[in-house]
Amino acid sequence: MTEEVQNEVEAFKKRGKKRKSFMQNAKSFARKGNFGRGTDVDQDTYNYFLNVIEMMRSQEDPKNLEEKEILANNALEDRMESIKNLVMNQVCSRAVEFLIPFLNAELFEGICGVFSSDFRVTCVDQYASHVLEKLLEVSLLRFVKSQLGEKKDLPSDDEIKHCVSSEFEEEHKIKCGEFVLKVGKFLINNLEDFATDSYANHVIRKALLCLAGLLKQNSGNQGKNPKKTNPSHKEEFLAFSVPDEWTEVVKEYAERLQKWPMFSDFPYGELTSGLLQNLCVALKYTDKNLLKSFGKKILHEGFLKPENGEDDKKDDASTSLPKAFCMESSIRLLETLLSVAGPKLLTQLNAMLFTGRFKILCLHPSANFSVQKLLLNVREEAEFNAIFDEIQPLIEEILQHGFTGVVFALAQACERLKQKQGQFIQVLQKVLKCEKNPPVNFFICVTKLKPSDVCAKDNSNFVHLHGSLVTQQIFGFNKPIKFIQNMLEVKNDVLVKIFCDPKGSHIVDAFVKSKFVGEQSKLKLVKHLEGQFLKMALSKHGSQALEVLFNAVPTKLKTPVLDELAENYNQLNGSPSGQIISKKLHIETYKNNPKRWEASFEKSGKAQELFKDILD
Repeated sequence: MTEEVQNEVEAFKKRGKKRKSFMQNAKSFARKGNFGRGTDVDQDTYNYFLNVIEMMRSQEDPKNLEEKEILANNALEDRMESIKNLVMNQVCSRAVEFLIPFLNAELFEGICGVFSSDFRVTCVDQYASHVLEKLLEVSLLRFVKSQLGEKKDLPSDDEIKHCVSSEFEEEHKIKCGEFVLKVGKFLINNLEDFATDSYANHVIRKALLCLAGLLKQNSGNQGKNPKKTNPSHKEEFLAFSVPDEWTEVVKEYAERLQKWPMFSDFPYGELTSGLLQNLCVALKYTDKNLLKSFGKKILHEGFLKPENGEDDKKDDASTSLPKAFCMESSIRLLETLLSVAGPKLLTQLNAMLFTGRFKILCLHPSANFSVQKLLLNVREEAEFNAIFDEIQPLIEEILQHGFTGVVFALAQACERLKQKQGQFIQVLQKVLKCEKNPPVNFFICVTKLKPSDVCAKDNSNFVHLHGSLVTQQIFGFNKPIKFIQNMLEVKNDVLVKIFCDPKGSHIVDAFVKSKFVGEQSKLKLVKHLEGQFLKMALSKHGSQALEVLFNAVPTKLKTPVLDELAENYNQLNGSPSGQIISKKLHIETYKNNPKRWEASFEKSGKAQELFKDILD
């Protein structure tokens, strides 16, 4: 197991321990007669809601949507009179958060009514404020229910599934919409008090997104980002059409905040920076002209705000940067602004904050992420070419310092804008010392992101995350033929080790899907891998890569794969991954009657249809 994979596994275990620790601590408190933080509840109520949390989160005995709805309604129907007290208790509020999306219209409106009667208390409460955020989210979902069916690739979490499958009266949808608007207006009327409150501030952020008709893709209880390594290709929010009255409230937030005398300090506070980030995102979907003027104000009055002379002792590298890059909160706001800015605002941000400073920024532990965000969002070819020319001489130093994400972002921009692709490969060859007679193949050096002389001493199967991603981007370049030749020069057993790596397996996906990789190149790869198909099939990630490659080549080139797997049928089925690939490719059918398999495959034209016919 590689070091990176081991770290990922340990991180996953830690996350699991944290989830387990909440329940363990809650039960431990109960045994000591301490029934949660916040307001007091009796022991029976405390234990009941602990059981509710366990049932709703259980993976061993998952509840279907109907069961969750029954559980939610039964749990809260007899407790509506005490709901305000419950949501201010740590354990009970967590349970109510889980239950809210599955409540019927009557109970949901009842809870909204309880909150509406005293927003001020619930907004600033450390537990009730989270329940209010969930109420806003679910209210938006129910209000825009008719639009959910029009959305493609909806998140598969149970909250959205339940909303799609449930029938709500028009009156209920209207009341849900009124609740979102009511919360938004209440918060703006108390903005001075709530903007700097730790809990109310987060309620404002959620309200801004909901008023703009935005729902985070992973906001449900099964939030996963399938493209975590490449977030720029996935929209973070689901956007819905909302009434003009809602968007006017969003604009009012921006107009009010701009007039505050302390506006220039907002980027440098954790709470106020987060508030501005959500407001910028909301303005992207509601008023791009206002976003432009709002962004300019942040740039000129906040990011370019001069230091007060209190940091004179800082080193030259720090003092030569605008204040925007000196704090994590302002850097996060800058990254958000780069993501939502239009072409003109983006050009201004680049010219006033980045141009001439890339050497410092690319090697800065935090600011290098801002450079990546700029590269992911730059649209103008001339502007990108100027950025490329400034970063190009720094690539070797960037790799030496380990800020490999910058190189990946540069490759992404080259591929997306169809610019500087040849130069990028030339620079990479030079930096990785692969120009003339390198001791190690260029393809290997890119996957490891190490110079050839270092790779020559490295006998491990290590694949660098960004090395794999850069490789995938290069296959999307207009002329990747030389790089493909490099890959085909690698010994097939070494190549298979890369394809069996969790990160390296995706290289095959990019190779097969690229419109710039010809059929002949795909055929050559299949022939090159002969004798290694079993090894790929026995690997979890290698088998996925093999399946992708198998489906991408003509029938006549599928035969070598099938022959090798059929010949080792018993060994193949002795592995969990082997069993899966064996069933998908129907190796048993091929082993018993290859002609029948081929005839059926050619007739159907699709493997899935073939397997369905055989099973029938």
